[in-house]
Amino acid sequence: MVHFQIPAAALALALIAFPILGADAGSHSKTVIGYYASWQWYDRSGLAKPSNMDFSKVSRVNFAFFQVDSSGNIWGTDSWADPQVLYGPQNWNPAPGAAEQCSWTSPTGKSCSVHKTEEGLIGLAHAAGAQVYPSLGGWTLSDAFVPMAADPVSRAIFADKCVELIQDYDFDGIDLDWEVCIPSSVFFYYPLVSSLFTSPTKHNHIYTSNSILDTKTIQVPLKIQ
Repeated sequence: MVHFQIPAAALALALIAFPILGADAGSHSKTVIGYYASWQWYDRSGLAKPSNMDFSKVSRVNFAFFQVDSSGNIWGTDSWADPQVLYGPQNWNPAPGAAEQCSWTSPTGKSCSVHKTEEGLIGLAHAAGAQVYPSLGGWTLSDAFVPMAADPVSRAIFADKCVELIQDYDFDGIDLDWEVCIPSSVFFYYPLVSSLFTSPTKHNHIYTSNSILDTKTIQVPLKIQ
């Protein structure tokens, strides 16, 4: 299967400005992946909010970013924008007993409220037949990968947290965006990825790896699916 990846700004441009271009993602064998950066939600007077996008043009949206720590915990980077983007606008007048959606706002804490999920990225993408993955790490949030991946206890915690993240948000998998995984740390990369597949609670979820490596020095697979 062929994979294409679109940066966050290009994703917003492609799905908003040019909705008539190209076939729907389900009409060919390619996997079209676009990144949605949480900070885009603040820009251009809300032009990039999920309700303005046609998610039938992509196979998967990678939501950037969630962060990790050396103990294996995972949580969001923006306690206000993340739930507004992923779940939709907060519903300030919910019906009695309405289900709450919870966001991971700290290494050990969650914040829950009712949202208009039909306007959120997850709800809209799923309705269009696309998947949503959280991107973990990124250029400025990857420092904790090495100490976490080097410790078997932290790796196990991380694997379980990945499963919890998928279940809590209704994600479809995990995008492991370890930047930059250089040759000196690659020996910890394989045990970390292996832990995702061997976790007793993994429930057959899909994981992908988009780590950047110095391929002139060492050759390793860049995508695991």
